[in-house]
Order: sequence, then C-alpha cells, then structure tokens
Amino acid sequence: MDRFDLATGKNNLKELPPEEPPKEIPLYVISQGEYSDYGIVGIFSDRGMAECFINAFKSEGSYDEMRIEENYVLNPFEPQLRSGVKSYLVRMKIDGTVLECEHINSNRATSSDDDKFDVDGNLIQSVFAMDEQHAIKIVNEKRTQIIAMNQWPENSPR
Repeated sequence: MDRFDLATGKNNLKELPPEEPPKEIPLYVISQGEYSDYGIVGIFSDRGMAECFINAFKSEGSYDEMRIEENYVLNPFEPQLRSGVKSYLVRMKIDGTVLECEHINSNRATSSDDDKFDVDGNLIQSVFAMDEQHAIKIVNEKRTQIIAMNQWPENSPR
C-alpha cells in the first residue's frame, strides 16, 4: 500500500497497522563540498561510526573536508503524521482573544514546546491540530496553564 496518494494529496498512514510508539532517532549526515559541489556521502545513526567514516576516508590537506551535520531526525513527527493533523500557528492575548490562527508549512515551528510571546506580550504557539478550531482550543488550554502558573510576561497588556 502506498503511504501517500499523489492524486488526492492525502496520506494513508492511518490505515497502516499500529506500531510501537516511535522514538526520534538522530541522524548524523556526513557531507562534503560546497555549493554545486556539495553532496551527502554517508548517513549514520551513531556519531562514533560517523566519526570513524570521516577518519577512514579523509585525506590530509584536502580542500574538500567532510563534516558531520547533526540536525536531522529519522521519521520526524511520525505519531502526528499518522493521526492526520496539520501544523498551525496561533497568536492569542492573555484574555483569550485570538489574533491569528493559520496553517503553517514549517516543521521547525512545531518542534519546540517552549512558550513564546511576541513583543506585545501575546502568546504565540505552533501546534498540531485537526483544524483551526482545534488549534485554538489547544492554545487556549495552554494559555490557562500559563496564567495558572503565573508565567505570563509582566509587560503584556491586560
């Protein structure tokens, strides 16, 4: 079974048998070269093996040294992808007024659990949700937790 239907643009991950919860596995990508000469020469799940690879293939005095790039993860957001959610950005005032809610196309935005606030002291959260209404509900629950723990910035207008 294909996991992604190109004709409809929908994923079929929900139809796959359930698996044990995935763990994020860091990948150590070995790259070499720059600009048009840039390329990936190896991918490892163990940093030690990545370093051994570089030591085995490096040549002294080469302008084209290999390096390890560590900002990759195998199967990022797999549980969320299986459940069919999308990423949303919600900006909300302390009183719960929604200033912004939009579907975003950045996986970096949803990869942090940090509470973020804009310069006016409004809460900004990126979340996985089924739709805009669901995203607003999630952020509103987070807003009430932040208020209850007295962690809202002092400079925000009340």
